[in-house]
Amino acid sequence: MTSLGEQTWFPSGSRTLEGWVHRPDDGRTVGAVVIAGPFAHEALVAYRAIRVLAVEAARRGFVTVRFSWSGTGDSEPAPADVDLATAWKEDLTAAVELARAASGVDAIDAIGVRFGASVVAAADIPLRTRVLWEPLGGRAFLRMQSSLLKLHLPAGFPLTTQGVELCGYTLDDAAAAALRTLPDPRSAATSDGIRLISDDQEAADELFGREPQFARVPLSSIENALDALEPGESVALPEWAPERELVHLDGPSGARLRHTFVEVGSSRLPGIYTEPVDAPRAATAALLVPFSNDPKGVDRITRATSVRLARIGVPTLRADRNGIGDAANPRDLIEVPTFTEAGIDDVAQFASWLSERTGSRVTGIGLCSGAWLLARAAAAVPFRQLIMINNLAWGMSTRHYTKRLRADAAAPQTPGSVAADATAKVGPLRRLRRGVRAHAPYLIRYRLFSLFHLDEIAETLLEAVPEQTSITMLFGTDGDQRSWQAARGPDSVRRLGRQGRRIEVEYDERADHALMSEAGLELYLDLLDREFELKTRPLVSGAATA
Repeated sequence: MTSLGEQTWFPSGSRTLEGWVHRPDDGRTVGAVVIAGPFAHEALVAYRAIRVLAVEAARRGFVTVRFSWSGTGDSEPAPADVDLATAWKEDLTAAVELARAASGVDAIDAIGVRFGASVVAAADIPLRTRVLWEPLGGRAFLRMQSSLLKLHLPAGFPLTTQGVELCGYTLDDAAAAALRTLPDPRSAATSDGIRLISDDQEAADELFGREPQFARVPLSSIENALDALEPGESVALPEWAPERELVHLDGPSGARLRHTFVEVGSSRLPGIYTEPVDAPRAATAALLVPFSNDPKGVDRITRATSVRLARIGVPTLRADRNGIGDAANPRDLIEVPTFTEAGIDDVAQFASWLSERTGSRVTGIGLCSGAWLLARAAAAVPFRQLIMINNLAWGMSTRHYTKRLRADAAAPQTPGSVAADATAKVGPLRRLRRGVRAHAPYLIRYRLFSLFHLDEIAETLLEAVPEQTSITMLFGTDGDQRSWQAARGPDSVRRLGRQGRRIEVEYDERADHALMSEAGLELYLDLLDREFELKTRPLVSGAATA
């Protein structure tokens, strides 16, 4: 038992959900509470806050359950014949049953956050207290998330004509219609057993209105939510153990896949290891390092990658680095720096663990800063291949990236933004440096600027990757391609190519930076299919190689 939580699988109807159970450290409880978290982009930005809420509830003596809704994170999707609103009400019921089993308490409380509050308010299940934290109704939520996606994407970016695209998820028309039926629960705030937490707009904006790396945990709101729960009599906790392994039948392929919760490296960092049960094991295993400070299993990309590769026999690992996701210190109320030597060491340990577990050479798949961490880790641990998606950082030093994050923090916040430099004030020295970057001969810029960490040249990072490791890179929207061009990427690839290095570069503007769009996700998965030899490389309109 631990207030920091234990990850577990648990059933909801015919599907299995992923969740965490936090139990008081002293072996006794005064109650039990289920946290119904937000959805889509808000689930990512609020991940740290939801975890802090769960830990603090356990430290107050409450057994606490937090989980991923059906079809999100690492939870299995609901059957096609069950509408999404009904499925998520079933999920809440299942989480309540898990809370009863782990606590031995019959009367369960629930805290619903943002759209999760709508589900809590609408679910026809016995709950002692329903706490609604910054609630949103279905219509308002879908409108807000679809508008946020359009704000993130370049003008004219192709969106699907089938269903509704949100930040990171696509709902078919039936699922969207079902979610629209969930009313704004604030109208029920005066009902018995319902408490509304919506008293600090500034704190809400600092959490839900920012990017994950800048979101702040609102301790005052968390305390208000927990104060709304009435502790009962202290009782001893029952015996309970998490389900750490799930074997399921993958519908599209008919393959049996195994997902196991693991602890990796000297810090015992939490991870998920996915492997085929019956299919022949491939000659490589895949390590997935997500974007920036993204937890290992909050968005659809990580599970989609793991399932897709396990179908063809490729085992995968994704784990949280120190300070990220479920490896974060609950006392840290903001995200830790992304580009760090400690993060490089964590990724190297992940690769070593995966290689030892499988006996295979490892392919690293890195998204944005995850790609930079992989390239740096490749100097310490051998990789078969690196697949780098929308990387923006090309130096070896972490100092430059601290400045980048400061500039990003000062810029207007939009999801997945990569254009903070364009909004920053440009002084004379900066204009001089930009001029030198644009007009200085390549070798002068490379040898002089990169030597003193004054500039980013792609060759600096790429040449540190061992020669036997092949590299494939994809750059999507204009900002990513401009960053690559500014780092003299094409010059770097040509020079390294003459030395016999295997480096391939693709450009396709359908790959938005954070792969939040359906087009971006499909393009990314298609790239994986080609790299793992499921498909031959087609000639794609709008794509190029260098």
